[in-house]
Amino acid sequence: MLTAAQLIKYALQIAKAPLFTTQAEDLLNARLSTIARRFDIDVLKTFTTINLQAGVQKYLLPTDYVRGLAAYYYIGGLPQTISQIDLNDFNQLNVGNLAMSYPTMYATDPSTAGGQVPYIYFYPMPNVPTPLTLRYASQPPDIASPSTSSVVPWFPDSMVLLNLLAADLMAITDDTRLGDFSAMASAQFEAFLKMQGDKEGYAETVKKGNSFRTNRAKLPPSKITGF
Repeated sequence: MLTAAQLIKYALQIAKAPLFTTQAEDLLNARLSTIARRFDIDVLKTFTTINLQAGVQKYLLPTDYVRGLAAYYYIGGLPQTISQIDLNDFNQLNVGNLAMSYPTMYATDPSTAGGQVPYIYFYPMPNVPTPLTLRYASQPPDIASPSTSSVVPWFPDSMVLLNLLAADLMAITDDTRLGDFSAMASAQFEAFLKMQGDKEGYAETVKKGNSFRTNRAKLPPSKITGF
């Protein structure tokens, strides 16, 4: 895996833009931020525990929250999955004290513009205290001084990130190679996204299908003896 400083160095060489270090730093952080917000990358999927309290409907979200993936809690040892709804739809519901029960839905307001704190709302309002698990896509912080940083960016494919960054630099230097290079970088990124759906993180046992029957009485002698 390449460090941020190595990515900047090599991208500047590929784009033939040695004097664009500051721009490369900004573009690297911008590219990482854009990917995190637009795509559900496996390494950015995380979770938090929200301790629901009776009569409390509004709770703080983690500051790195981007969007929810799943939410559930347990009643009598059984998982209760709740669904996410749009904040506008939530605002039209009866959110008063009369609507207290086990939550079945939630809505989020992840905006942090103007220093606003991100919140999550539950409906109906919880009527008992219980811990709830929220799985969500997260937004990592920017890398400080990328051109001299030994930090390895969170994106798991260094070559894809390098080529995307080089293409971004070519766009501001009017490099005539931009079209072809950008197409190549985009294709590599799309291939990476497709791999996200593959079962890379765990082994999968090959199961015997119905065609593999072991009723030896129905097999000809040659299949039983091997001769």
